[in-house]
Amino acid sequence: MRSSVAGVPVVDLSGGISMNEDHVIRAWLDIKLIPLLSSISRNFLTCLSNRNFSCSAYQTVVKELSQHFFGLDPVRQKWIYSFFMYPFLSRNTSLGCVDPEDSTEDWLMKNFGSFSVMAQVRDFTSINMVFSGLEVLHLLSPEQKAELLLHPEEVGLTDSSLSLVFKSLLSSLLPSEDPWPSNNGTAYYMSNAPSASPQDPLGKARIKPVTVSWM
Repeated sequence: MRSSVAGVPVVDLSGGISMNEDHVIRAWLDIKLIPLLSSISRNFLTCLSNRNFSCSAYQTVVKELSQHFFGLDPVRQKWIYSFFMYPFLSRNTSLGCVDPEDSTEDWLMKNFGSFSVMAQVRDFTSINMVFSGLEVLHLLSPEQKAELLLHPEEVGLTDSSLSLVFKSLLSSLLPSEDPWPSNNGTAYYMSNAPSASPQDPLGKARIKPVTVSWM
């Protein structure tokens, strides 16, 4: 079944038009996929992962989906990663969409986007043999940093680099020791080591209110 938007042909998954042109992909996403994200099924995502996308086309899909990450419920966030992204990247034909000219950070953002927090570190290392956990430490979730500490052999961490990971994990979990008291008995803590993330690329510091009793 075919339709068109501004002269661009759009087809469903069974159509015969190549889905490797960025303008075709974007039009297809706007009409066929984005409106259905809140009710998207695992079967549909599995079919999508089996499409013969080029890496460029796949990365266009990831970029568009990432813009809707926070509008999705946690279950579908996980489904999109587990039934579309990981299966596609782990296929032999895609070779993980690893570009030798890309850094680990470039590779992570292009191929996982906001959904990188859904993955385990072992997923990254199984897809990309030159994945560097230290290079993207500022983009990893606390759970992923903890995984680095538990399985340092997966990314070849040394004792000194383990110390860096541990400090980064603590800074993402614990407030600084200098609260700002307010008149209502609430202390505001400013993180002393803000870091960037796929959801907060500028690494803006977060203020965390904690109610305490001031003597």
